[in-house]
Amino acid sequence: MDQIVRYGKVRRGQLGIAVQDLTSDLVEAFGAELARGAVVAEIIPGSSAVKAGPERGDITVAVNGVPVSSASYLRNRIGLF
Repeated sequence: MDQIVRYGKVRRGQLGIAVQDLTSDLVEAFGAELARGAVVAEIIPGSSAVKAGPERGDITVAVNGVPVSSASYLRNRIGLF
C-alpha cells in the first residue's frame, strides 16, 4: 500500500534475468551437486544483470543465505526487495 501511495503502483525488484526450475534432467546435464535452485535461462538485454555478469546456465541456490527451492520462489523473493 505504501508503494501505491508513493509511486501510484507497486514496484517490484528485478534481476534482469529469466529463470526456470532446476529439473533432474538439468542437474544431470550441468553435473550440479544440488538438486534444487533456479537456472538462469535468459539475460534481459539492457538490464542491470548484463553488467553484473550472470550467464545462461548459472544456478542460484540461495538468496541472502535462504535456500532457493524453485524459480517461482526466486522471483517472489527478489520481487520483495
